[in-house]
Amino acid sequence: RYAAAVAPVANRIIGHLNAAATRDENDWESAASDLIADSMLAATKAPEKGGAQLALVNVTGVRVAIPAGNVRYADAFSTMPFGNNLVVMTLSGAQVKNVIEQQFAGPNRASGRPAALGPSAGFRYTVDLKRPSGDRVVAMTLNGKAIVPAARYRVVVNNYLASGGDSLTGFTAGTDLTDKGIIDLDALVDWIAKGQTPPKPDRVTVSG
Repeated sequence: RYAAAVAPVANRIIGHLNAAATRDENDWESAASDLIADSMLAATKAPEKGGAQLALVNVTGVRVAIPAGNVRYADAFSTMPFGNNLVVMTLSGAQVKNVIEQQFAGPNRASGRPAALGPSAGFRYTVDLKRPSGDRVVAMTLNGKAIVPAARYRVVVNNYLASGGDSLTGFTAGTDLTDKGIIDLDALVDWIAKGQTPPKPDRVTVSG
C-alpha cells in the first residue's frame, strides 16, 4: 500500500544524464561522487547561500550508481538517502590539508587505498600513500592555483561531516558556518534537472 502511495513521487522524472554516474565499489572517487560534489557546490556557491568555493563529499555515503538517460527521483534517493543539510564553513588551506590527511590515515580498502573524499570541479589533490600518515597530501589546487596554507576558503560539506563524522574531526575547526537548510538530495535533484554529463573521476591522484 505504501509503495503504491509513493510511486508517483518515486517515478517522477527529475532530469537526464548523458551517461551513467557510476559508483566505485571500494569507495574511491567516482562519477557519482563527483556529480554529487558538483551539485553541492552549485547549491551553495552564491554569496547568500554561503559562498562556497569547493565541496567535499564522503564517498562512503554514495550508495549506488545513477543510470543513464531519464533519471527518476527514486534513483537520486537511492544514491543519497540520508537527507543531510549542506553546511558551508571557512577553513584555512592548512585545515583543508589536515582533514584530507585524516581521511587518508584511514584503513585501506580492497583497492589498496583508503576511502576517498570526493572533490567538486576545480579542486584537485594528490596523495602519496608511501609517505607517513599525516604527511601524505603532496599537492592541492583550486581552479589551477595552489592552495595556500594561510589563505581562507569556503568549503561545503554535509552536516554529518561538519560535525566530525567518519572521524574527520578537522571539519569541526570550521568557522563562519552557514546552513540555509539545503538538503543534499535536493541539491542533487536540482543539478540533474539541468541535464548533466557525469564528470570524469580524475580529481584525486594517488601514488604509492
